[in-house]
This record gives sequence, structure tokens and C-alpha cells, in this order.
Amino acid sequence: EIFKAMLPLRKTKESNAFSKASSIGKSIKVLTIISIITLFLALFGTFSKDSKKYELYADCTTVKLSELLAVGLQLSEKSASEIKQVKKEHIENMKVKGLTAEGVIEPVTEADQRSNKILVNGFRNHFPNIAMLSEETEPEVDKTIRAENTKINIPTKSDRELELGDLMVLVDPLDATKEFTEDLLEYVTVMVCYVYKGRPIAGIINQVFDPEPAVVGIVGSDSSEGYLQGRNGWHRATGNSAHTITLSRSHTGSGEDIVSQVFPEFESLHAGGSGFKSLLVLDGNAAAYIHVTKIKSWDVCAPDAIIHSVGGEFTDKDGTSLKYEANNPVFKNGIVAAQSKIDHKWYVEKLKGYEG
Repeated sequence: EIFKAMLPLRKTKESNAFSKASSIGKSIKVLTIISIITLFLALFGTFSKDSKKYELYADCTTVKLSELLAVGLQLSEKSASEIKQVKKEHIENMKVKGLTAEGVIEPVTEADQRSNKILVNGFRNHFPNIAMLSEETEPEVDKTIRAENTKINIPTKSDRELELGDLMVLVDPLDATKEFTEDLLEYVTVMVCYVYKGRPIAGIINQVFDPEPAVVGIVGSDSSEGYLQGRNGWHRATGNSAHTITLSRSHTGSGEDIVSQVFPEFESLHAGGSGFKSLLVLDGNAAAYIHVTKIKSWDVCAPDAIIHSVGGEFTDKDGTSLKYEANNPVFKNGIVAAQSKIDHKWYVEKLKGYEG
């Protein structure tokens, strides 16, 4: 009887224990649901915040030069990494896309295409309304490619607010592709150029296989001097370099003998890539860079900006400033680049009447 009397008590305790366990289980489920919702909201909030950051310029009509440069510099580094990876893995997959006016093949590789994809998509993801001109064809759309931030340290006076409608970005995803396929890697560069109302105002030359940082140049204006980053200033050509003219090693054409015919007191220095040859002038390893046949705008835009950023001059062979237009990417009258305006004028005068 005592046992029977204890049964209801035992059942009551078990029932209470079950109720408590059930209550605890429900609480855990509720807490779990709340945690999941909280985590979802946090992630959604972060995603929304990042989306707003990356789409900051979607509805803007103006943008700062410093922000454009920061994005371009980081994208050029991403492109450089891809180019090096292609070379490391030996997956160049070279194809011929055409011939130059001189009959030299114009190759395109996996590295060109990967670099182009990064640059074009990267700029469009940050600045959806920006006009772009690239050496390569339209890449596959990739919304994930972005620069990590939009900040770069440049002098306040060098920065400016730009109307997007008057702005165009030119990119050469891999300058010196032919040399890249021949393992002449010192010539290989990635170039980005910012054109405003037809004239370059800033440029980036990233020498892919060189450990030195990319060169950034901002053209001076009435209110500020030119600015150069990535080099410890520029160096005037001295000694033998002061009597050296750099020429294309593969696109010379009728200009092959120009030095011996027009500048017999000078030596020729044949090199690959417009970006590399411009750096030869910037660094004082050549007094001038001359090209007397056709050349594309993306080949010379960044060099044009960088040479001007240090007070040099960059024109066609008649001394006329180059005008960069999306519907007219070919310059038919060559180029002359020199460290100083005085030297440049002398080269142009010597070239008058030269037909090749």
C-alpha cells in the first residue's frame, strides 16, 4: 500500500521533470531560431553595407581622381599576379589576333585575357557608368572583382573632382605580349590611363616581373605641379644614355634606320613594350623614345601621362599633342617622347620632312 501510495507521487515527479525538459527544449529551439535570425540579419547588414560601398558611384556624376587611381593601382596588381601565374604554369595558350602594319604577328594569350577581365570588370564594379577602352575584346562579366579600398596617398593639390561624362579609362592588360611569349619578361607591363576631355591626366605603369612598385604619374595643372609615385624622382640621361634613342624591337617598320639617318650621333636601344620604353626615358636610360609608324592609344596613354608628370613632352612626330578618343584609337603619325620640352622640340625639328 505504501508502494501504491508512492506511485502517484513518482508519476507527478516524472511528469514535472518531463514538463521541465520539454520547456528547456522549447527554450533552446527558440534561442536557436533567434540566433539564426540574428546571424542572418548581421550578415545581411554587412552584405548591404559592402554593396553600398561598392556601388557608391552607381548614381554619381563625379568622382575623385584619387579614388580612380587607388582602384586602378590595386587592379593592376591583381592583373600582374594573374600574368605571373600564367607564366608559372606555362598556360599561355597563344593565339594570333592579327598582323601589324609591318607584318609582325599580334599575339594574345591567356594572360592578356585574364588581366583584361580583372581590369574591365573591376572598374565597372566600382564605377558602373564609366567609359572604358581596352586593347582586348569585351570580357565575361564578373561582379566579384573589386579593389579592397579606394584610398591612395597623393598630394591634396593633385587630387581633383572629375565629371564622369568627360572621363574615359584606357587599359592595356598586357603590354609586350610578343615578348611575354618569348620569355623577355622585363618588357612586360600592365597599364592604366585616365583621360579627361581627350587628354591624359594620370597614368599607371606596372612592370609585372620587376620587384619595384608600380609607377603612378599625375599630370600637372595650372594650380599644381605634376606628381610621380613609385620612383625616387626621375633621372636625366647622362653619359652614353644622353645619346641613346629607344625604339621598338618588333614594330619599327620604316623607322628601323631612323637613328642612323636622322640622328647619326645617337645610338639605338631596341626594346619591347611602349610602357617599358617610356620607363627607360623616365629613368634616364634613354634620352628619347621615338616611333614613326602607327601606334594604338592604349599603348601610349599611360606613358604620355607619366612623361608629362615630370615635365617632359609626349606628342606625335610633328609635335602635336595626342587626343584620345574612343572611336579613333589609332595614332597614324607616330610619337616622340623626351625628358624635357626643350629636348623634345629639338627631336621634332630634326624629324621634319622624314618619310622613312
